[in-house]
Amino acid sequence: MDKLEMHHLIMAAKARKGLSWDDLANAVGKAPVWLASVCYGMNSAPLEVATHLCEVLEPVSYTHL
Repeated sequence: MDKLEMHHLIMAAKARKGLSWDDLANAVGKAPVWLASVCYGMNSAPLEVATHLCEVLEPVSYTHL
């Protein structure tokens, strides 16, 4: 999976759950702007944060992240 595919998967899951960047940031314990930059592929997240983000979003292709 490349960054663009990852971004689309995250955005679809975020929309499906009706979550804001603030909601996601609070769920994973990070700043909203930083988390958005990770989800847009501009930064990387530690494994623990990425795993928690996947648990919160429950994307359809979770096994591919």
